[in-house]
Amino acid sequence: MIFTPAPNSSPSADVSLAIDNHRAAPNALGATFTDGSGHPIKADGAGAFHVRPSGGVLSMQEKQLSTRAVTLVTNYH
Repeated sequence: MIFTPAPNSSPSADVSLAIDNHRAAPNALGATFTDGSGHPIKADGAGAFHVRPSGGVLSMQEKQLSTRAVTLVTNYH
């Protein structure tokens, strides 16, 4: 997934994942986030990635074979 802020939009956002309607730790899916400059961004203690105006790429890979509903939650600042 690629995140790029729209023109005239909020300059940053927090991106997190919810699995089966519960906030997930990034390691539950093997989630990583790389900013628009190619630098890895670590998730905060709540499992959210802070996205700056340069945007970035969120990569997810499930670690176990199971059926889960995954929701991307974005809070704009």
